[in-house]
Amino acid sequence: MNYEDHKGKADRLKLTRSRLKNPDDWETYTENCYNTALQIIACICIKRLDEHLDVHSGVPRFLRKKGLGELAEKFDEIDQLRHGRWYGNQSNGDTIKKAKEIIEFLERYLENAENK
Repeated sequence: MNYEDHKGKADRLKLTRSRLKNPDDWETYTENCYNTALQIIACICIKRLDEHLDVHSGVPRFLRKKGLGELAEKFDEIDQLRHGRWYGNQSNGDTIKKAKEIIEFLERYLENAENK
């Protein structure tokens, strides 16, 4: 996929997320944020590195190898939230709040990458 495809998918996921009823849909919200993070990170990598991964496995390792450790940490965080929602170690409100924070961080990071 190219930049426009990843960006379009991230935008569609954001629109879908806006229709969810917090906190009732917190599992779906978290899953959506995970997928959105993948799309935004792909956009950032295309802008900064002119390369990216189209799969989720290996993303943190790829990012660290490319000097994008902060992005790797954010992806690890959203991945942990995603697992936590299934195994019950996160509460609904906390999960949504943290997922929103991660996506907002990634959106700002992408905006900065687009402006360079």
